[in-house]
Amino acid sequence: MDNGAESALNNWVSISADDVDGDLPAPFRLAFQNSYDYERRLRHLWYGIRHKSTGPTHGAFMRDAAEAVQGLPLYENADYNQERILEGSGTQVGVWQFPTLSARQWEGTWRVFAVGWFMADAYTLTAKALQSDLPPTLTKTLSQTGAELLDMGVMELPPWPKVEPANTSYLFEIELASSNGNSILDYLLFLPVDLGFRHVHYTGYNAQYGQWTVDDGINLETAAHYTARAGTIVLGEGEFPRLTPARDQRVYFLQRGDLGDVLKQRKLTVRVEYAPRYALL
Repeated sequence: MDNGAESALNNWVSISADDVDGDLPAPFRLAFQNSYDYERRLRHLWYGIRHKSTGPTHGAFMRDAAEAVQGLPLYENADYNQERILEGSGTQVGVWQFPTLSARQWEGTWRVFAVGWFMADAYTLTAKALQSDLPPTLTKTLSQTGAELLDMGVMELPPWPKVEPANTSYLFEIELASSNGNSILDYLLFLPVDLGFRHVHYTGYNAQYGQWTVDDGINLETAAHYTARAGTIVLGEGEFPRLTPARDQRVYFLQRGDLGDVLKQRKLTVRVEYAPRYALL
């Protein structure tokens, strides 16, 4: 598994409906190995899961720099996802719009990450309804500079209560703005949080090439390698997700190295082991 989302890369693992036995949501153990053979170790891993199929990617989304309808100038750069970036100095980094059909796929709760290089003092992510009779704008602001990854926190989309009936027409947009400093925007990544979301990170040493880490939702512990007991070298934060029997589902990941990098060529090997649960009458 990779750390990118272009045609030859993927940042997710699929679990088919036939792979999960039982009647009740099942806790699972995620074991992952840093398979990136380079001096930069793995320090952070975020992952979320969703089983409701709301589109071809089962509900995790990316918006590339090239898809912005407004923003900083667009440049070619082979080191970034899809080899295109928004780069420059200005308050409007990028704006993306979502018409009715695609907007329906976004209904849910997301952890939003901006990937690139960010030098302004503060960044603001805004989800705005483009019809005047809908509720106010939803905004998240982060004060951070000199980073390759901005964690913009949790945002519910679309930015208003669910619209009924299903054929109602609507439009919304998402804007990433800065306090007017130098910015490079590669893409926005939306990871699902509505069925559980975890952040696993090392507090020392970090995961070298070939090292396994286990985030164990069965025994409720996080350990620095596959056979170790839980300790303080690596920590897990957030609710442990569960697998749903008889449903197609995917687990989505974002990796970050110990020098702050979010390189798309990072490699991760993943194992998912679960404990089936049955309803007894």
